[in-house]
Amino acid sequence: MKYIITESRLNNLILDWIDNFNLKLVDYPSYYRILFSKEGNPIITYDKRNGYVSVSYLKIGEYLHSLFNLDREQMEEIIKIWLETRYNLEPRFVDFR
Repeated sequence: MKYIITESRLNNLILDWIDNFNLKLVDYPSYYRILFSKEGNPIITYDKRNGYVSVSYLKIGEYLHSLFNLDREQMEEIIKIWLETRYNLEPRFVDFR
């Protein structure tokens, strides 16, 4: 059976999926790090000076691609939306490493 999901519903589903990771925002002088609470490993780094965002492909990107069939551009956009809505940050550029 196939289901048709609107883009906005899919975005909300993905945002909720990311929220379920129980992430923790840590504030440093020139950047923020978003960590897995259990492991303490950074999965996202946000540079306060220029809005540059570095995202771990292995920790988040690979799952966004395989579970939701997102391409790199879509993954970058969903990370921007997530940072804006959940942390009130203003990402300018997202890079998966």
